[in-house]
Amino acid sequence: MDTFKILTPVHISTGNTIEIPSYHPINNCQIARYNFTDILAQLPAKILTDHTFLQALSKEGASKERLYANIRRFVKYNQLTPLYTLEYTYQESLEEACNDASEQIHDLHVPYIPGSTIKGTLLNSWKYYLLKEHYDDFFYNMQDLFEDDKKKRFDLYELLYGESLFREDRDFFKDLFGCLQCQDIYFKKLELFFSGREGSGEDMEGSIPTTYKECIAPNQEAQGILFTIDAFKMKLLKDKYTSPRLVSLIKTFNKETILKACNIFTKDVLEADREMKYYDFYDQFKGINDSLQMIENELKKPKSVILRVGNSTNYFVKSVSYLVKKNSPVLFSEYFDERFSPVSKGNTKARARSVPKTRVIYSNGENDYLAGFIKVTYD
Repeated sequence: MDTFKILTPVHISTGNTIEIPSYHPINNCQIARYNFTDILAQLPAKILTDHTFLQALSKEGASKERLYANIRRFVKYNQLTPLYTLEYTYQESLEEACNDASEQIHDLHVPYIPGSTIKGTLLNSWKYYLLKEHYDDFFYNMQDLFEDDKKKRFDLYELLYGESLFREDRDFFKDLFGCLQCQDIYFKKLELFFSGREGSGEDMEGSIPTTYKECIAPNQEAQGILFTIDAFKMKLLKDKYTSPRLVSLIKTFNKETILKACNIFTKDVLEADREMKYYDFYDQFKGINDSLQMIENELKKPKSVILRVGNSTNYFVKSVSYLVKKNSPVLFSEYFDERFSPVSKGNTKARARSVPKTRVIYSNGENDYLAGFIKVTYD
């Protein structure tokens, strides 16, 4: 069995936004989450049927301040049954908060990292490793593709070989990735963090509050299996695809290479986060430089990998874009708006010279974190 350890908060969103009055303090370090429908059911009928109030609430961009004020006035949380509890040590009282929260995926209120999330992280690491190992071909093909095609992104085969798969081979990556199997990994403790996009200004000043996030709390461990490769499916794959290029890709799809790719990918992500300009930047946040140094030290240990999973990890910007920027800055600048910008052309103030710049930082009041780092120790 492998051991999974949460190094920094992990948030994998369900896509649900939780109204902040759904959380209510139990003591100075714990809160409970309640069903928002149960909360509304405690409001007096005269509030819920007030035409002026309902009309104001229904307007686009309407403030929820009046609704929340009525909840604080009338709702008796001790008469409600909580869904589950979370740790919460941030200095701001939730009664004062106006940002809603992003829900962490859970099963019967037990938080977990889905196998699909782990699989995506492993595949991203493997793809990045191949692009880095074959950067000369990647660079050459990328230039031609950028000039000839208006697609925003290209698949791995196109970037490595400069051409699309043959019609009969178009299911190749679906079949290959289907050989990789990952399981859900369950943890026990949830914690509510405040998140903000920091360094958004011209000189890396400025902060954009985003939302609260339910997170799998740091310093937890769980047992599981990082991944297996289905031997029977791999045999079928080798029989089905016989062209030299596909055979070469299949040979790299093994446990040793994937584990190696994970740590190479994470080292390069850390390099982007540890550029000289960030040393002073991180000084204003409690504990981030220490946690990054801890992660770098963990990367040196045998029989382990460091993965970065979940929300706020920005795979493409932090890896492929950064790889091109570091090795081919002129090309990166020339095609930034069309290919490398974090958002679509015309809707961004991002500049090629400053990407990656802003960081989403999670805080619980006691420490600040870059999200999503986990350590996996394997046999």
